[in-house]
Amino acid sequence: MEDAGYAPLVCGGLERHDIVAVSARTARNAEAVLRDTEAVLPGAGEHFSEELEKGLPRSSAFLLAAYLFEECRGYGPLGRVDAAARRLRLSRRAHREISGTVRGTRLIREASGTGLASGAQRYRLVDGCGTSLPEALLLTRTLGGLDTASLRGIWSYAVGPYRRQKENPLVRGDDIVRALGVEPGPPVGRLLRLVEEARADGLVKTSDEALEYLKDTVRMTPAG
Repeated sequence: MEDAGYAPLVCGGLERHDIVAVSARTARNAEAVLRDTEAVLPGAGEHFSEELEKGLPRSSAFLLAAYLFEECRGYGPLGRVDAAARRLRLSRRAHREISGTVRGTRLIREASGTGLASGAQRYRLVDGCGTSLPEALLLTRTLGGLDTASLRGIWSYAVGPYRRQKENPLVRGDDIVRALGVEPGPPVGRLLRLVEEARADGLVKTSDEALEYLKDTVRMTPAG
C-alpha cells in the first residue's frame, strides 16, 4: 500500500501465541489508515469523531475492532468481540458498532471476491454494513482487501445513489400491505428490500412500477 505507509498482513496458520502480535500489528496499521480517512473516504472524517458513548469516539472503537479482527482474519465467531464488550463494559451502541465493523468487513471481503457489478449487489452490501460502513471500508483497506479506487467507489455509491434511495423510497410498507394483501410483518420488509434492489438495477423507477414488480414476483413465487 504505497500511498498509506502501512503494510497488509498475510494470514495463514497462525499459532495461538502469535495472534496477539498479529492483532497489535493490525491495530497499528488501522491507525495509519485512519489518519488517511479523508483521502480514502472523502467527507467521512467527521463520522469518526462522533462519540458512541462518553469518552469513546468512533475512531477508538474502530481501532478496537481492528485489534479484535484476528480469529482467522475475522471469519471466526464474534465471541471475542462480545467478551471484550462485556469486559470493557461498553454500551450497547458501542458493542453494536464494533460488531458491525467486523461483520461489515467480512461482507466487503466476500463481495470483493464475487464482484459488485450490479446495482443490487452494491445496494445489498452497503445496506448490510449499515452505520458501520466507513469503519468496515477502512478495516478492509487495513487488511489489504481492496484498492483505494474500489473503496472510494463503494463510498461514493453509499453517499450518493444509495442515500437518495433511502431518503426517497418508491413504496412504503403500508403501500405493499394494501396492494398485495399481505399481513404486516417481516415479509413486508423483505418485499421492500426487493423493490430497492430492483430500483438499484434500474428495473423500476416509479411507485406503480415497483408495485407491479412485486405483484409479478409474488405470482412467480411458489406457495409455501
